[in-house]
Amino acid sequence: MKRFIRSVFPKEFFERPEHFRALVLGVLYLGTLVAQLFTFERFKGVLAGYAFPGSELTVALLSWLLPGLALLSLPLLLSMRISGVLHATSRTAVVALPLLWLAIGTWGNVAVGYGGNAGLFGATLVVPIGLWQIALALLWLWAAVLVVRELPLRKQGA
Repeated sequence: MKRFIRSVFPKEFFERPEHFRALVLGVLYLGTLVAQLFTFERFKGVLAGYAFPGSELTVALLSWLLPGLALLSLPLLLSMRISGVLHATSRTAVVALPLLWLAIGTWGNVAVGYGGNAGLFGATLVVPIGLWQIALALLWLWAAVLVVRELPLRKQGA
């Protein structure tokens, strides 16, 4: 079993513990992505409950941007061997997603108040908007910054 696990992950994964921490964070990104995509057709309705300025355009943009950022962040978090450009894009997405959720959570607590679905897990799992959402986004952002800072940079074209 140990040989099989070693054959699945790159060699660096076992030599440097930051790859394991990135994998654990990747599970969170993957979990939110799968939950949002599982009920994607109702995800726009959940985001519409936030009453964003720009109404339908903002909701449509966010309904694609949130899962898109989660998907873009996975190559870095899963320690995939990728090009330099995709590596830089993935690093940016890792930090951008919790920043966006922090902005959404802050807006939801100021404009909407308590009661609506926060949308972190799409319409799959209903969790109410609240201060916990801001706290979670701050912890998520902190973990993302630590992981991005720990993982080695990849040079362009490498």
